[in-house]
Amino acid sequence: MIRVPIQIDFKHKSNYKITLNQETVVEHSQTSIGFDTHWLEPKRLQALTIHGNVEVSKLVLDGIDTEYFIHHGFVNGGYRGNQTTENLTYYFKVPIWRWYIEWIQHDNSYFRKLSKAHQGFLPL
Repeated sequence: MIRVPIQIDFKHKSNYKITLNQETVVEHSQTSIGFDTHWLEPKRLQALTIHGNVEVSKLVLDGIDTEYFIHHGFVNGGYRGNQTTENLTYYFKVPIWRWYIEWIQHDNSYFRKLSKAHQGFLPL
């Protein structure tokens, strides 16, 4: 089992709630928030969801700045991006370094296929 520190920066200040695998982590309104996850099972798909009117400007998972990954979140209506008025979900696996290297090297093919065939759900 692995715990992951997460840092999220938002472009604007607004009220939001963050859930991880459907469990509430924090409710706040500040433009930058950091927290540690509960114990996560390696190699399982994790769902980080931000509920509210938000635009993510930076997402750091386990000390790794995920750079342009922020634009690959799932928003309402089956679209991708880093801005929403309702829910924004990022999917990742732990350990972060292994998942992120694979994501970059393989052009995110697994998630890209899910996105292109997105039908409102992801198999977990």
